Amino acid sequence: MASSSTVNLIEVNNKINLALKGIKNKQYAQACAQLLNLPVVSDLSAGKKDKARQLQLNIYYSMGQCHAGLGLYTQAKNYFEKVVNADKSQPRPFLDLALTYQYLGEFEQANKQYDDLLAMPTLNQTVRNKVETIVDNSPYALKYFVDFSTGVLVDSNVNNAPTVDSFIIYDEEFILNEDNQPISAMGINAGVKLRFSKLWDRYSSWSGMANVTTTAFMGNEDHSVTVFDLSGSYHRKMWGGEYSISSRYANVSIGGSPLLSLIGFDVTLAMITHKNLRILGKMGYQMYGYSGESTRDLTEIKPELIVNYQIYDGLLLFSKLGYSLASAENSAYSFTGATIDLGVNYAFQPELLLSASYKLNPNTYDSELAGFGKVRTDTRTHYNLEASYNFKNFSWQRVTIDVGIDMFAATSNIEAFSNERSQMYLLFRFTL
Repeated sequence: MASSSTVNLIEVNNKINLALKGIKNKQYAQACAQLLNLPVVSDLSAGKKDKARQLQLNIYYSMGQCHAGLGLYTQAKNYFEKVVNADKSQPRPFLDLALTYQYLGEFEQANKQYDDLLAMPTLNQTVRNKVETIVDNSPYALKYFVDFSTGVLVDSNVNNAPTVDSFIIYDEEFILNEDNQPISAMGINAGVKLRFSKLWDRYSSWSGMANVTTTAFMGNEDHSVTVFDLSGSYHRKMWGGEYSISSRYANVSIGGSPLLSLIGFDVTLAMITHKNLRILGKMGYQMYGYSGESTRDLTEIKPELIVNYQIYDGLLLFSKLGYSLASAENSAYSFTGATIDLGVNYAFQPELLLSASYKLNPNTYDSELAGFGKVRTDTRTHYNLEASYNFKNFSWQRVTIDVGIDMFAATSNIEAFSNERSQMYLLFRFTL
């Protein structure tokens, strides 16, 4: 190892300046080659502060810059660490090291470097403001949003009543009275949703959601609905795609009384086979619990194939094909079924999104239902049309209005389970 006594420090300094010009002109490979040929002019561990030590710091710092310019962030990190460990008075190497950690996905180390940098008394206010902006927008920071929504909803069948006037049960005709006929009502909808996400490292992340919505039907409070929904997911990149593991808990109450609870787990593998094509395979396991009627409790296994295709910017087609195998204590409630979803999203304008979807869900149950003498078979359909408008043209980009209609229909070989229902809604959403 050459020492400062046998090295022409002026010549070394000139070569460093030449390499810095190459870095400034983005000639990173040439600059790295020049710097790698320079001798070691100082042992930084000795702690002696002289011109040779400063030149050695300049060499390491410049080598960190040229390697970063070439995308060789691991090598750049090693050089920046040498500088930071030897001289803790200069802010710029701390900033470059923090950014390098961030590129490498070493977010905890990046966070520590930013903290050390902001604690430096020598950091000028302009740079401090820029660093604080980086920290506030850093990918490893916990990101969360709170959505509030309110609006009106008109429901043609709040009691989910059959669309027939009578049906046969135990060989006798049961005639539906006025209370058992479909009831139309207007409701006030209100909800709050918390969404959050956290980048764990460059390959994995966490996300979650907690949502509470309620629809109060005026004059028909017994049919008011409250839904609590809580979910969390772990995501990790792999094989040119991503897999995720999700869990969910949901509870539905009607008229203030609990009706249904759900606990579910999903494993999803997403592959991007083309820049505009995304294919997802999903395996779900759900447990449904019905209040006061445990014989209807279900466990369901549901594999699904989901395909999303973006035809061009602003136009997205999506589809889903699924199979359900559900088991209950009472086999009359066990079923096998399928799910077919088709839909389209179209950004008519940057602030206006139009969407349409269709869902088909045929189910066949396992055994005869008591009183009806038949094995139940159902076919359910769901149509949705919606327009969402964001008020960003009015400087209210956090406000969105949704206008739409849902149309539900169920046909069954047992008339008591055949019904139709439509819901028209207008909702305002505000995001914090």
